[in-house]
Amino acid sequence: MRKFNLIHLAVPVLLLATGASTAAWAAPLISGVNGSVQDGQTVTINGSGFGSGPNVVLYDSFEKGAVGSNISTTANSADVGNWSARGNTMQTYSSDYTVSGTKAMKVDWSNMYGSGPYLRYGNVQNADILISWWQFMPTNKNVPGTNGPEAGQPNWKWFWVGDESDNWPWGSDYVTVWLSNSDYGGIMGLIPADDTASPSRAGGGWYDTSFRKGTWMRYTVAMKNAASGGYLWNQEVSSSGNFVKFNKTNLTTSHSGDPWNVLSLPGFGRQDNTAAAYYDDVYVAIGAGARARVEMGNASSYSSSTKLAFITPTSWNSGQINATVRQGVFKSGEKVYLFVVDATGNASPGFGPLTLGQTSTGGTTPAPAPAAVAPAGLKISPK
Repeated sequence: MRKFNLIHLAVPVLLLATGASTAAWAAPLISGVNGSVQDGQTVTINGSGFGSGPNVVLYDSFEKGAVGSNISTTANSADVGNWSARGNTMQTYSSDYTVSGTKAMKVDWSNMYGSGPYLRYGNVQNADILISWWQFMPTNKNVPGTNGPEAGQPNWKWFWVGDESDNWPWGSDYVTVWLSNSDYGGIMGLIPADDTASPSRAGGGWYDTSFRKGTWMRYTVAMKNAASGGYLWNQEVSSSGNFVKFNKTNLTTSHSGDPWNVLSLPGFGRQDNTAAAYYDDVYVAIGAGARARVEMGNASSYSSSTKLAFITPTSWNSGQINATVRQGVFKSGEKVYLFVVDATGNASPGFGPLTLGQTSTGGTTPAPAPAAVAPAGLKISPK
């Protein structure tokens, strides 16, 4: 097996760790990690089969804004990138509930209909987009539309993506919509919105979401914009499990000449003075490698991890990735595993365990995979 010699960084911090066995695994594979696995620090990940990487256009942990102020649209106001100028005033930085750090984005539908801050990210035509975030709704709040002017018609569109150059509706647009106010989940789906053109676009379908009030859940959706050969994939991650609710390929997901170039998060909600929700750790990547990513998990296999956090890459090639650690849902001192997922969605074995915020040394040749870390539940942190 080829060995990778790691070059020591010119700083007094060096972290090397053992990973999983290479047996019966083609790609990707992590062989070594150099650097401090600590929030905001850079790590170098060596290995093979990483393929092409993503163009990360946004990562926002909402830590840069002042509590109570509107979500900023100024340059570099997020950890990576920034939101666009268009948007409503109902989204604010809040310390009520968080996944990471001390703040999240609060969405308050009490005084208006509303969508969320907008992200303009350039055309995605015949290419991919991956969008991910953590979301939370307190048990004493309702899905917008449960009360208010349209009482009895709950309608919370978690996100909305489309072609803003079109008049409303946004061309080949998609939404994730929850039409329930249930405390135990409810039926929701990823659907093409206002599709009046031909041919009809495919949807992800309707299903019983694992989202529950009072519990943080991470939702990730990956889509390919294509008149043919498109795909729709999603993942829901929380203390209750790691679920892929749909994975559909060879689909019609757009009409010719109808790119996706704008995202709204949330997509929509009806006016309701009993409705509020929270978003945290928003990640958006575009381009042919959008599904490729680096993540930390709490188990040695990606599919068994019930806590996951993105690491944002600054450079990427098939054998080496430099990336900034985003601690996300994890706390300093926790054991984590690193994963590289390639552009087709294949995840490497977990490399670790690593200890967040500490240094460690070890060999560069992966050892047999350690036993999976028992899934840990997410703790709600009211401030």
